Parts: sequence; structure tokens; C-alpha cells
Amino acid sequence: MTIYSFNALIVDPNPQNRNRLKYAISVCGLFNKVIQSHGPEDAAAKLLEHKSELLTLKSPFYIFFSYLLRPAEIKAYIEQTKEKFQSYTFKTVLVINASQENRQQMIETAIVLGIDGLLFEPYSAQELSEVIQGTLKHPPLKNEFSPLSMLIKEIMAELDGVAELHASQGEKAKAALEEFKQRLSILEGFDEEDLENYYAAAVELFGKSKTPKKIKPYRGASQRVKQILERKKAKLEAEKEETPEIPAEKSAE
Repeated sequence: MTIYSFNALIVDPNPQNRNRLKYAISVCGLFNKVIQSHGPEDAAAKLLEHKSELLTLKSPFYIFFSYLLRPAEIKAYIEQTKEKFQSYTFKTVLVINASQENRQQMIETAIVLGIDGLLFEPYSAQELSEVIQGTLKHPPLKNEFSPLSMLIKEIMAELDGVAELHASQGEKAKAALEEFKQRLSILEGFDEEDLENYYAAAVELFGKSKTPKKIKPYRGASQRVKQILERKKAKLEAEKEETPEIPAEKSAE
């Protein structure tokens, strides 16, 4: 069994959130030293202060960002930190408390930020451990907890849903298809590297996906017309059987 010993930095303005995450980190057994900070500036100062204790060439350093931070803050901090400490490997995890309404937006934001893993509240130490181990997989496409993998899985689920509706509910299917197209509009904001990663991951995940749920029988207009014609045909045949044959008249001699 591989034993990991990582160091980490928590960047979260909420003290309760920080303490909860630090506790989960201590329980999961993958980390050695953990530093807390309330924002990017505080995080930069503490990382510089504790550099010799936190950063090592032997293993990646983890930075946990809160969903309460602005995306621009996170992006700037990641870029500055990687630029300043180029010799070290950094892994980033975004901790999210997302409702179903803004879950999609948070996942898409995480992709643009280049986040390595997503951890959804409420979480357990086991779930935290799984996210961390996912970020270590090679190639990164195998990381099922990456924002890109999660986006593609949700797109696959929506596509299955559209296919199901398309077979039975015309107007609902059209609405679902339009919503699905809007969902894919995120690709327009991807740069070349993000697009390449998306297509590579999509091919990988779609290729391994399970067979979609059984599609319901089609009940559209064509099916109704077919049923009506079959009923008419059956009725005509029944009438034909019930109608007595009229004997032919004898010709006069």
C-alpha cells in the first residue's frame, strides 16, 4: 500500500469552513502539515513564510480554494504561485457548496481556472481522500474528480435524457435539446488547450460509457396515424365478413 505524505494550504475566508476542512484532512491520513489562510494575500505571505516546511520536490503541494473566493482571485493566485515557485508541483482543489442551479456554473468555472479536483460539500474524509488520489492519476484524463470529467459525465447524462424524451414527448424533447445546446456553449469560451483536453476526455469517457437507459417506445404523430389506419383496416375487414353475399340474379331464358 502506497503511503502519501503531502502538505497543504487552505484558502477560505470562512473560519468554520477552514476548520472543517482541516479536520477532514487530518483524518484522511494523506497529509502531514496544513496551513490555514483567509484569503489570497494571506496565503501568499504564509506560503513564503513556511516555504521550507511546506514545499518539497518529492511530492506535490496542495492548495484548497473555497467557492467563496472570486474566480479572478483564484486564477491570479495560482498563476503567481506557480510562477514564483517553478521548481515545485502544485495541485489545486476547489471546495464547492453548490446547489443544482449553480453546480454547472461552478464546474465550468473550475475548468477555466485549471483546477485539478472538485470537492463538494458536505464531504467526508473518505471522499476527500478519493479526490486527492484522483488528482495523482496519469494521464490526468483518468481523474474522475476533475472538473472536465464531471462536465462530460453530466453532458452524457443530459444527452441520455434528451434521447429518452425525444422518443416520447415532442415539445419537452425540443426544450431539452435547446437546453442541451446551451449547455455546450461553454466550449466557445475554451482556449485551444482546454478544447484539446475536452475532446480527448470526451473520447475516453464516451468510449467507456455504459449503454443508455432503454428508450421508451415512440408515441409521436406517425405512430398514432399507423394505429388509426390499422383500426380502420380491421373495421373494414370486420364489416366485410358481416355483410351477407347477395346471390346473383338468374338470367331470363
